[in-house]
Amino acid sequence: MQWLEQMNFSRARLGIAQGSSFGGLPQLTPNPGPETMQVQDSQPTRIYLVDEELIVLKTLQGFLSDLGYKVRSFFSAGELMAYPKNEVQPVNVIVMDLNLPEEDSVKVIRDLHQRYPETDIVIMTGHSPLLPVTEALSNGVYGYLTKPIRLGELELMLIRLTESRSQAKSQLLNGSRPADHNDLSIKD
Repeated sequence: MQWLEQMNFSRARLGIAQGSSFGGLPQLTPNPGPETMQVQDSQPTRIYLVDEELIVLKTLQGFLSDLGYKVRSFFSAGELMAYPKNEVQPVNVIVMDLNLPEEDSVKVIRDLHQRYPETDIVIMTGHSPLLPVTEALSNGVYGYLTKPIRLGELELMLIRLTESRSQAKSQLLNGSRPADHNDLSIKD
């Protein structure tokens, strides 16, 4: 019930209207035409979810789908790696549990970054991250979320990420060098 209150706060803050129900829970319906949910040429942002818990996958998939994202879920990183890579409609973001059973999370992050170099990775973890921050950033990790996931935080992170991607794309089209959204150094 606490996440529902956080979701209502997020809904009000971001101007998202309440819609019909998903599994007895309120759905979110985006306002018409939000630019922040688009990444490439008016295609919806594509997200892959990776978690071994069915309830987490269903909740996040329903929430993100209601916000207009195209979502596909996987129970393991191995299942994701076995899934055929789509060059026509590439994945934009991978949201994954860092502590998947029987998987070396550091190796999984490196493998995902090698297979999907243009894709940002968002890590979910109930524990302290095992991956040092600098190594995580160099392997495509955009950010960390702690479990239990606050849906408003996930939503805000994805909005910032898509805005960052849109800004980088605009800068490329205008001929200037895009800022690296993983660059955390202080500029004078």
